[in-house]
Amino acid sequence: MEVFNLRLTDEELVCNFAKGDDSAFETLLMRHKDKVYTYIFNIVREHSIADDIFQDTFVKVITTIKKVVIMMRAISS
Repeated sequence: MEVFNLRLTDEELVCNFAKGDDSAFETLLMRHKDKVYTYIFNIVREHSIADDIFQDTFVKVITTIKKVVIMMRAISS
């Protein structure tokens, strides 16, 4: 993870990830993983289920960002 990324806002990190900077998503993940996991665990109360939901959540985030990028490119062309 680049030190530079630590100074960026979440919005800037999402934009950088959308442009292909994988380290930006790594920074987002590191920044939010504890809070997201704790939130999920407090609901399901089982680590194996929380782990699966946590992983699914971040996969969905990645997928959504990529879909938005594709839509924005289609609109702008």
